[in-house]
Amino acid sequence: NSLSGELKKSIRYEIDANILEFGAGNETINYAKYLEKGTQRIKARPNYTKTILSKRLQINNVVMKAFKENLGFKDV
Repeated sequence: NSLSGELKKSIRYEIDANILEFGAGNETINYAKYLEKGTQRIKARPNYTKTILSKRLQINNVVMKAFKENLGFKDV
């Protein structure tokens, strides 16, 4: 477990049309993916999966609110 802060410093997101993609690293290295899934030399250290699963209800509510607003629902 490294305390270098490289994961936190490299977190990024990209929006392309209606798709939000997030990760950590740059165009050639997706640092978060390697930490999340592990490699042949590094044991997996999940970070995104745990967070997303623990916040899935809140994430779902935000996404549904945005979806309804974009469809023109008045009662959001």
